[in-house]
Amino acid sequence: MLKIYKATVLIVIMFLLSGTSLTSQFIFEVDAVSIVYKVIDGDTFDSSIGRVRLADINAPEASEPGYYEAKHALSSLILDKMVYLDIDDKYVKDKYGRYVCVVYVRYNETHLLNVNLFLAINGYAIIVNYDNEFNPYTWRLHVYYPEPKSTQETVIKTTITTATSTPTSTTLTPTTGNLAVYVKFGDGDPCSKCSVYIDGVNRGFTDDNGYLKIEFLPIGIRNVEAVWYNNSFKYYGNTSIHINGGKTVRVELTMHPLDSCIMITNWITNPEEANPGDSVTITVYWIFLKCCNCIVKANAFGSWNTDEQLAIIYDGGSMGNWHQILNKSFTIKAPGKPGNYHVRVGFAYDYRFHSYHELLNDVHIDIPLTVKSPTPTGASIMSTSTANTYTTTYTSTQTNPTPTLISTYTRVLEDQELNSLLVAIGLIIGLIVLQAILIISVKKLMKYYPLRKRI
Repeated sequence: MLKIYKATVLIVIMFLLSGTSLTSQFIFEVDAVSIVYKVIDGDTFDSSIGRVRLADINAPEASEPGYYEAKHALSSLILDKMVYLDIDDKYVKDKYGRYVCVVYVRYNETHLLNVNLFLAINGYAIIVNYDNEFNPYTWRLHVYYPEPKSTQETVIKTTITTATSTPTSTTLTPTTGNLAVYVKFGDGDPCSKCSVYIDGVNRGFTDDNGYLKIEFLPIGIRNVEAVWYNNSFKYYGNTSIHINGGKTVRVELTMHPLDSCIMITNWITNPEEANPGDSVTITVYWIFLKCCNCIVKANAFGSWNTDEQLAIIYDGGSMGNWHQILNKSFTIKAPGKPGNYHVRVGFAYDYRFHSYHELLNDVHIDIPLTVKSPTPTGASIMSTSTANTYTTTYTSTQTNPTPTLISTYTRVLEDQELNSLLVAIGLIIGLIVLQAILIISVKKLMKYYPLRKRI
């Protein structure tokens, strides 16, 4: 593991105009240098110092659109490479124990690339200004941080020719050149966000128009590759070019897809295992690689009933939808018996929808669907009350696919006994009170009656 160190780097950009003048400065910190050995997602990776979370950006999660693209973009930039980390001085780590950092990677001999900002600018992540030491709105995409050199190369040198005794000035031949790369698909559309590699090293991504300029390349013959990933497949193009010193060389690459007109790239089943009769949602992802025919019919069947079409996936033309991931979600009802099934999704370049068996000869995928045996889940209780009675319903599920057993019984709860006791006590108290009233009344009458008798 590389030793973590703290160094404040003062970058001073100087222009020589009849002398040396200080024009601007930019300060950033390099707290650690580390090697990246695993990319988790579009904003998290593992390195030799631990897990790192890119500060103040959010990339899509695994269940969200754009997850694979963001993860691949980050992998292309930093995987198996040395990164320079500016660690948050305020908290250092987040609540998950990850270092919160602005991450830099070597861009060329003199500059570093701000990885956080690059992902945000190119649409792989969004900026979120969290509570930390950083202000993402002041970031620079490239920062001056030259590679250490033992000696400084002299740009201009003066030599004396003894034969003529005439001093002459000789300018050194430039040792680097620039490369402008234009990448396009076979149908002429520009390839945006294509990864460009020079001699196997990723040097960045093309812009929306398919262009990328790479500076300070050593002169000589260089291998140029362009790759466009989309989930499980890629477009690819390569060529060799000679870099001339001090000049910009332009190269055009044409991306070549697989031979198929269409490719199903991914699918998601929710839930992956269902009970008999449950609703299951399936999402299918695909891409049109090139136009073989403008009419596309895509549908789905279940292996448990091959005569019944479950869903229409696509019905239209592929024109205008090339080089982009499309998707369709549909909901089905799981078969009524436990077992292992599949849902066949197929794409046919035809004017009609194909059957379950015809799709076997088309571009198709059999998506597995497992229907499990119901297991006891315990009793779920529902209660309804009347004046003196509670009705309690217990529902239990058997382990075999038979109708649900519902046993219902009605009982008088102990509350009725308590109510009867309270009524009895009330009656007793009432009788006692009545008796007391009668006694008092009799006593009054007895006092009154002897008096009337004497008269």
